Amino acid sequence: MVRCWYKKFQAVVFTGLSLALLLAVACGGAAPATPAAPAAPAAAKAPAAAAPAATTVPTPVPAPAKAAAPGKAKVNKLIMGLTTAGWETNLVWAGSVDHHAQHELVMESLVDIDPQTNGYIPELAYKWEMSPNGKAWTFWLNKGVQFHDNWGEFTAKDVAWSVETQKRPDSLMAYVTSFRDIDNVEAINDYQVVLHLKNADPDFLFYIAPSGGMLMQSKAFWDAKGLDGYLDKIVGTGPYRYKGRELGRYIAFERLPTHWRVKHTDWPEFEIRWMPEDSTRLAALITKEIHITELPRPLTDDAVRTKGMKVITSIFPGNQILIQMGGLYFNTPDKLDPQNPFTNIKVRQALNKAVNKKELGKTLFSDRVTISPVLGYYPNLPGWNPAWLEKYDKLYGYDLAGAKKLMAEAGYPSGFKTKGFLTVTYGFPEALDLLQSIQVYWKPLGVDMELEEIERPRMIKQARARDLSNRVITVSPSYKTVSSQIGLFNYTKGNGTRVFEDDWIDGKYKELQLLVDSASRDKLLRQIGDYKFEQFENVPLFFYFIEMVVNPEIVDKWPFPGSDGANHGHYDLITACTTPTPCR
Repeated sequence: MVRCWYKKFQAVVFTGLSLALLLAVACGGAAPATPAAPAAPAAAKAPAAAAPAATTVPTPVPAPAKAAAPGKAKVNKLIMGLTTAGWETNLVWAGSVDHHAQHELVMESLVDIDPQTNGYIPELAYKWEMSPNGKAWTFWLNKGVQFHDNWGEFTAKDVAWSVETQKRPDSLMAYVTSFRDIDNVEAINDYQVVLHLKNADPDFLFYIAPSGGMLMQSKAFWDAKGLDGYLDKIVGTGPYRYKGRELGRYIAFERLPTHWRVKHTDWPEFEIRWMPEDSTRLAALITKEIHITELPRPLTDDAVRTKGMKVITSIFPGNQILIQMGGLYFNTPDKLDPQNPFTNIKVRQALNKAVNKKELGKTLFSDRVTISPVLGYYPNLPGWNPAWLEKYDKLYGYDLAGAKKLMAEAGYPSGFKTKGFLTVTYGFPEALDLLQSIQVYWKPLGVDMELEEIERPRMIKQARARDLSNRVITVSPSYKTVSSQIGLFNYTKGNGTRVFEDDWIDGKYKELQLLVDSASRDKLLRQIGDYKFEQFENVPLFFYFIEMVVNPEIVDKWPFPGSDGANHGHYDLITACTTPTPCR
């Protein structure tokens, strides 16, 4: 798939014309009169406690609204259009954490994420405690919580069972390595359970919250129905019951009459539709076929300015955006291809310096991004080193002449051939356009990147099998604990999208697993970050806040942190617009 604006981009980007012009020209038609430039915020210098508000998007044109009785939603079914399911499955363990959106209304976790603070708050467990050595976590469970469809009370046996399912040999969960670090589950009684770990982990709550995807499942349902039952339906303790799905089209839910925790939601029914095409989602939003969606930022701005839509932004940063050069498996020689040009550090630096990140951020992301120099690190998380930003322009900044010089020194004066995988993920609707843009930026170096559309599960499978030599992918980790990202992307024994592995990082990660003291962990994480930065492990680009476009006649508010498993979540907190006029 090659999008029309990208074709224009490819034609003119190296003629000196501004990339912004490309987005002003409609596909298949003449350029319209130049409108006033939309308001856009300055990029944040660091993750803030709250996302940008009024200046995030242009001022919308008022739209007519349906009258509604005060206090009542205007539709009975809230419909969300998303790019892809990632994995369409009823099985919690049969996908990466990205597929959490399909389960979160039906199933719950031991702990939740507070959207306002990004900290952990009670859910199925009302309190918890870490042992002094960081290797045992005790949870006290709420009493009387019932599984749907009369499958009994949630107790410690369901915690033990849920851990076992996540650790299965066929588990595809991104953080399965950390789940397998649970040595055993000790039930003190029905409402108190201890998870004993093989290694110290002060960040363990990350994995059992929605950020890591450990959802609680019914042991009684499995005992009675087995795998076929689990494949057939989702049973949980959440505020909505699973209603059904049609593969490739939608998954549907219905609200329970009462719920132990959520006292009210505005929507009797909730549906998620899979709609890969940006234009299709935009058209469906305008025609009120759907009420919430994700769009690339230029389309978001147009939807707000000309169609009267509204943007709801994650409270905390949602994604980092990076380009990964595949096959950097330095500590697994059997998987390391010596002919892979990406194994040469000068090539990796050259590919960084060939990308005009300032131009890319302005054009593709409407300047609502901030430079993010190291995969998995943020300014207000442990391990951050401000020196990375000070050195970024010199080492990573746009310098085409310098990039060509580095390519020649690396032995590739005429470039090389490679392949890029086009795939999409939650919270990152710009993924396809981004890799197409990178293809153009690398062309002056002689890098001929063939683009291939690929389903995300297949790409993840190849990454986990270390089968991405001389392949290029987009990576978009969420705003999460630093240690979890190293385990996911760097640790040899991890189960994630392995992008850069070597003995040095492995050794440091094993040291990290022995530490509980926060100052010691911070120091070690900074050392790992320094190393990753100096090795040019990827093309680090930006971090940004997740933006969801909503119809303000239907939707009022939606506080979500941006760190859920699927980047956006907390769907039970979406509230209806109940006023005669749109809720701006």
